[in-house]
Amino acid sequence: MNIERWEPWNRFAEIQQHFNEMLDEFFASFNDKSQPRIPSFSPALDMYKSEKFLVIRAALPGVMEEDIDVTLEKDALVIRGESAPPFDIMEGSRFFNECRYGYFERRIQLPEEYDIQNIDLQYGDGILEIKLARKPRNEE
Repeated sequence: MNIERWEPWNRFAEIQQHFNEMLDEFFASFNDKSQPRIPSFSPALDMYKSEKFLVIRAALPGVMEEDIDVTLEKDALVIRGESAPPFDIMEGSRFFNECRYGYFERRIQLPEEYDIQNIDLQYGDGILEIKLARKPRNEE
């Protein structure tokens, strides 16, 4: 009869390995372009309304205008895009990092009283401004 030394941590190492394989398999599916992308952040918004307009301002510092996509999906306005770190930052050289980079997305449920066919977009100084006109009221 052979006596085998019991190593309780071996079982934990096996569980950790299975867990890592499961996570790798899960996240590998997001590399496929047909799979939906998960945003790394959502841009900060300011939204205000007046008698005539609804104004939405999204903070997108460092994002190029051509990297921003604004669409309407049902009754929601969707702001999507991607930001990249500046080229002069070498990988692994960051000392302090608070800026966010990567794919972003923000959905805004639009109130019914605003005309989604009449949208004005302006982008400058890292601020995307979206202006929607209020629908004319049916006075009876």
